Amino acid sequence: MRERGVPNIARREGLLSLFLGRPDGGDDHDLVLVSVWQDLDAIRAFKGDAWREARLLPEELELSESASVWHVLGESVGKDPHSA
Repeated sequence: MRERGVPNIARREGLLSLFLGRPDGGDDHDLVLVSVWQDLDAIRAFKGDAWREARLLPEELELSESASVWHVLGESVGKDPHSA
């Protein structure tokens, strides 16, 4: 994921932030990827009609038991802690 998946997502137009981590108290094999996009159109431009489905690269498929995706619509309510 870190070598190919993250760079594949990171270069996409409309991506604002990308975080890779593990759930607190989760299994060492669990991986969470959180992406923040400019708008729904940016997600659709990246994923096409399958924007509601998890997308894994072929080499990630053989390493994964399962994958899921959730979309949350939100709005900025304060300063971005990652901006200078």
